[in-house]
Amino acid sequence: MAATHTTAIHYSKPVLLGDVGAGKSSLVLRFVKRAIC
Repeated sequence: MAATHTTAIHYSKPVLLGDVGAGKSSLVLRFVKRAIC
């Protein structure tokens, strides 16, 4: 009998809270650009 391999996919949805102008969008853009490169 052959072994079957399953891969679990986990999703997450981070929430960033902070004042206007605190750099929340910049933080997300830096993370996304680094993940793509």
